Amino acid sequence: MGLLSKFMNALGGEPPVSKPATQPVLRTAQQNVPKPTQQQTTQHKSTAQSRQAQQPTQPSQSSQLARSSYRAQTQTTARNTSVTTNRSRAQSHANSQPAQKLMPQPMLPAEQIERARNIIGKIEKHELSDEQISAIAGAGHNTLVLAGAGTGKTTTIVGYIAWLLNTGTATPEEILVLSFTKASADEMSSRITQSTGKVIRACTFHSLGLEICRSSTIANRPIIDGAHVKQCGA
Repeated sequence: MGLLSKFMNALGGEPPVSKPATQPVLRTAQQNVPKPTQQQTTQHKSTAQSRQAQQPTQPSQSSQLARSSYRAQTQTTARNTSVTTNRSRAQSHANSQPAQKLMPQPMLPAEQIERARNIIGKIEKHELSDEQISAIAGAGHNTLVLAGAGTGKTTTIVGYIAWLLNTGTATPEEILVLSFTKASADEMSSRITQSTGKVIRACTFHSLGLEICRSSTIANRPIIDGAHVKQCGA
């Protein structure tokens, strides 16, 4: 009907009458929703605050991992710093103290050597050399004697024991001679007795350690002798 009337009007010369387009009124959902009252808003805020108070805040898993990783890195850094500090201290201490080289001990004066030779006497029917006398009479708290095989090291030890006995520095009970093998210990004991006339104990390091163990406990201590193991009582 609308198209036909427009066609008839066009034939009759009457201009078509345009009707104003009616725009529909759009209402949003917010216009239909009633606004909450002040009392409802207050109740809603109090309910949210109570829920937050009931639920304790817990750190997330990522924050815990980050904290543990930072703590581990801090501990590792502290350890590395401590190790570096200890090394630097040791290095500075070593640098502050120059290395002490083994220097040969100078010979004693001739008068002192002659006096010591008269006190020691003959050892094994022979007089000691000036070097041996200097090693005996000039010995300190710790004395290292370096010499080749067959040059008289054992003779020097026997002369040193004679020096201790004749000067009254030590008694036979206060002297202990140690060796690595039982054969050398027995030989030294025999040579000391022949030269000084005193019985001086001479033993090995192992027998001395066994004696210390026996004196400190009553338990049996095994002794390994070659392929056999022997039980020795206290």
